[in-house]
Amino acid sequence: MADGADEKQHGPPLIDWQSASVASGELRVELAGKPPKGFKARFAEVVRRLRAAGSDPWGEVVLAHGEIRVQEVPEGCEDDLRHVLESVVQQVGADLAPPPEHDGEKSAQERRDEQMTEAFRSFAAGS
Repeated sequence: MADGADEKQHGPPLIDWQSASVASGELRVELAGKPPKGFKARFAEVVRRLRAAGSDPWGEVVLAHGEIRVQEVPEGCEDDLRHVLESVVQQVGADLAPPPEHDGEKSAQERRDEQMTEAFRSFAAGS
């Protein structure tokens, strides 16, 4: 994993493209950051759905021990494969993201929503 990135990173893991290597047509690239619980299973599910929807020119895509492995990577598909892998990691991160924390203060939008709610409810008193 990226040196020192694990300790400081907050949020979903990212692909550490500096760690990428291809040997015998197999791409190996590490994730920077510790994946949250359920990341590996959700990663596999998103990859499965994407593979069912299209006909990718590369082979099996797996995540194991913080490393993405893609078999049978043909020459010339680097940009497309990068896009797919980045999309998968981003989708999984979004799926597993904790709900935003509320610090107790209402946002400007929440205050406006409350004011409009009260205005609409006041119509009930006048009918």
